[in-house]
Amino acid sequence: MTIEELRIVHEAHWYIQGKKEIMLTLIDKHISNSSNKEILILNCGSGVYLEALKQYGNITGIDFCDEALAYNKNTFEGEFVKGRLPFEIKLEENKYDLIIINEALEYTTQDAWSLDRLKQYLKKEGKILICVPALPILTTTENKKRNMERRYTLRQLRRLMEEVGLNIIKASYINLILFPVTLFITMLNKTLKEEDLFEKVPLDMINELCYELFRLEKYIINKTGLPFGTDIMAVCSKGEGKPARNEFIEKGKEALLKVIDIIKKKLDEWKQENPNF
Repeated sequence: MTIEELRIVHEAHWYIQGKKEIMLTLIDKHISNSSNKEILILNCGSGVYLEALKQYGNITGIDFCDEALAYNKNTFEGEFVKGRLPFEIKLEENKYDLIIINEALEYTTQDAWSLDRLKQYLKKEGKILICVPALPILTTTENKKRNMERRYTLRQLRRLMEEVGLNIIKASYINLILFPVTLFITMLNKTLKEEDLFEKVPLDMINELCYELFRLEKYIINKTGLPFGTDIMAVCSKGEGKPARNEFIEKGKEALLKVIDIIKKKLDEWKQENPNF
């Protein structure tokens, strides 16, 4: 499927459009509504969120797909940069009022390190909006094909945000009302080994009903959180805290210390065997 074809699906699909309404509701509530903000969005993809986001300010989009970047550059105003978490993104620090991490953290093995690096690009009073898929039971064949590393629980995401020193303003599951439908579709995907059915628009009547039910959650999520759902949305701000450990570096240090210890033991053994050397 080309980016243009994916954009057509996303503009019609109940899940994408409902999710966009919830996202905009959280932005309106927790981020100043002035129109001169600097906004960074990871995984700009088909650009389905960009048209709505431009009302808040200047857009910088990050994506690793060349086709997506070319499409968005030709379609929207803004800066579009090739990059991938955690090490292939280099931007100006303390620049952005809002960073949107949309379906990106789950694809990196280094989610804590990635979130900590992104925090450096945020202004002192800036906010981060995170959207990730929830609950491992909902992992689809398509998720595995795309090398998704994980689906989160709310507790896991909270722990991650706290680990990198972010202040949690709001964190909740979303898509509770249609959870049974989503679970059924997921099980059907696994049984039939089909492509992701969420990349196909349902029949008009079903699509419209699902959209109206899903968008109701934007009124609920501003008042309270939802106990479970297919995804998690969270808003957090820059706080003080210990920087996240780079697990690769930490494991490398541990391995190096073990090697040094082995070398020392071998040297000691050799000295004992060769006392006159």
